[in-house]
Amino acid sequence: MKNLQRIGGFLLLVLIFSSCVKDVSCYEEEISKGVVVMKKQFPVRVSENLILEIQEINDTRCPVGLICSSGGEVSIDFKANINGTYHQLNMSYDGIFEDGCTTIFEGHQIQVLEVNPHPFAGDVINADNYRIQIIVDVLKN
Repeated sequence: MKNLQRIGGFLLLVLIFSSCVKDVSCYEEEISKGVVVMKKQFPVRVSENLILEIQEINDTRCPVGLICSSGGEVSIDFKANINGTYHQLNMSYDGIFEDGCTTIFEGHQIQVLEVNPHPFAGDVINADNYRIQIIVDVLKN
């Protein structure tokens, strides 16, 4: 009887410890070194003299589960602070090209690599939930 209680206790402990699982988001992605992940309303220093902040995101990509005449795109409006002076910067991302979209701005090459999450039919994505992966290179004169 004692052995049965010990085995039962052991199995209970195994069950408890095996049920501890890390909570993983379905949108969690691996980020490469040098890539900056931005969210709306959070300014990010991307170089010594450039700070970017997402002002507005307009996502017209075709939602998963629908058939569309075009793939659509994501338009991203940035507020750029370069050496204390503010500028507006607009970039578009269509997700078709592997290298994303690239622009040259005030001596910086800015590339949008990915925009997540992708829309699904019937779902509305809050602008604060978008994550924009960018990479910024300072160009040499």
